[in-house]
Amino acid sequence: MCSSSLQEIQIDSYTLSYEPADGTGTPNNLDPAPAADVTSTTVSGLLPYTSYILTLNSTDQGRQNGHTIGTFKTESAISDLTLDGGGMDQLVVSWGKAQGSQISRYSLSYKPVDGTGSYRDRELDPPAADATSATVSGLLPGISYTITLTSFQPLGNAGRRKRSEQDRKNGVITRTFRTESAVVNVECAEGIMTIAIPRVALPGVDVDSMHLLNASCVATVDDDFVTMETRLEECGTRRQISGEDKFIFSNEAIADEVIDGSGAVIHQGVSLPFQCEFLRQFDITQGGDIMFVIPPPR
Repeated sequence: MCSSSLQEIQIDSYTLSYEPADGTGTPNNLDPAPAADVTSTTVSGLLPYTSYILTLNSTDQGRQNGHTIGTFKTESAISDLTLDGGGMDQLVVSWGKAQGSQISRYSLSYKPVDGTGSYRDRELDPPAADATSATVSGLLPGISYTITLTSFQPLGNAGRRKRSEQDRKNGVITRTFRTESAVVNVECAEGIMTIAIPRVALPGVDVDSMHLLNASCVATVDDDFVTMETRLEECGTRRQISGEDKFIFSNEAIADEVIDGSGAVIHQGVSLPFQCEFLRQFDITQGGDIMFVIPPPR
């Protein structure tokens, strides 16, 4: 059997140094240093949203008897990105700012969650430096978008430096929000089909040129809706028999793609199928009265 005794470790002083983890600064010693009898301390005056390397040394009678290193990141200058409103083509978001934070500018980017599009920065209309809300418009209905807000803080003595060198990132927040789904109204009346599409559900589409399968059947456009109407035997409407007692009539609301001379797409194309279903005959309990007669095919 072996036995031994450990002498109690004595600490008579600490030193604590810190520096940005990206190497852009030199180490600084915390002044005053932590007292010999403490087990925690606060390092203040740091930059937000920045990783720092902290090095703690302990000594006993002038001889180092402890050494530890850790990397920690300060909090973002902005937080709590929330959805305040929206619609089929836009999202209204707001956020909070840390007390005392300095913000010189923002950038706001967004893209569909399903990966069908790349990030788009609202550089032409970024949120103002003192803003706490913004509207992201020109979106598609019923789509989830990832929104990323980045804040920057000014650097001293900017002088004639480029904009990208006059400030540094001090906050990033990312959240996912979904636009409202578009409600397309299809009305099936006796002998007539009508489709009404909200204009906000057709971003980037030349709505004035929309038509049905027969291009001569053009849309009626107002401030809110794009409307197309056809009789069941007109405008290229297709007729299909389903089972023994049902007729299905279908057509499409079409917008042609518009391309300029250089091959760039000016207006995107779209094709929205719609249909109406009718019972050939509906028997009433008292007899076999026909409630609705489908017009004969031509």
